[in-house]
Amino acid sequence: MIKILITDIAYDNITLSQALTRAKLIAYKIDNKDFKSWIDNELNGYFNNNVIFALIKTLLITRLLLIYQYFIHIVLILPMESRLIDHITIIIDFPDR
Repeated sequence: MIKILITDIAYDNITLSQALTRAKLIAYKIDNKDFKSWIDNELNGYFNNNVIFALIKTLLITRLLLIYQYFIHIVLILPMESRLIDHITIIIDFPDR
């Protein structure tokens, strides 16, 4: 049953809704509480705001860290590298004494 579901998903033989409905049948057959809960939430929506807020918080923190890293690279590191290259160029181009 699982192999058929995977094959049908992989070859686009069924819609996402159909895949989730089949997965729900599998979840009940194997009696996996977490799997059942996940499928129900996917089919019916997530009503536990704590889960949604935790996900949003994680995404926001990740984006903020990426923006911060970009800022540090553009504002601090690149100018330092540029000044270092300028100094090296001056030293290399400077005539021997």
